[in-house]
Amino acid sequence: MKLSFQQKFSSRQEISTLLGGDPCKGIAVSAKTDTILLFMNSGEIYTDYFYPAGSYASCMYTGIGRHGHQDSTDNNMYQLNIAVLSHRSNKKHLLVFEKKEGAFFFVGEYRLKETHQNVQPDALGALFCHRTAGGVHPLPPPPGGGAGGKDSVKHGGGAPPT
Repeated sequence: MKLSFQQKFSSRQEISTLLGGDPCKGIAVSAKTDTILLFMNSGEIYTDYFYPAGSYASCMYTGIGRHGHQDSTDNNMYQLNIAVLSHRSNKKHLLVFEKKEGAFFFVGEYRLKETHQNVQPDALGALFCHRTAGGVHPLPPPPGGGAGGKDSVKHGGGAPPT
């Protein structure tokens, strides 16, 4: 399957049908492919963003969950954050989508480079919600523009926004 930079999807359900994964969560582990999907969300309590401004060179992803403790094993937020943290060792592709203009756009395949963790309130004001933020950087496009294989994607490789 091929995805192209800025490929537009009208809904998360459309992406879920194509790639698998939860159609609601900001991190979705695909049941169909060796991928983990990250959905950048600039309008939430903790904003995900691309940097430097005006480019897709890197992104800061704040982890999953608006309510409660991200490190709690009583919910699946912990497991989803761990899936992102271990994507390289588990040989999973980390695909990033951006929500804008009421739709979702494929940005590219990225890899986690660094993490930072701190304690901040959740949406309800609880003070013990660890926020795991990850610096995620794009993979360079492969030679010839395609990755090959049935589960591969063609990615943007950090191309500037259009």
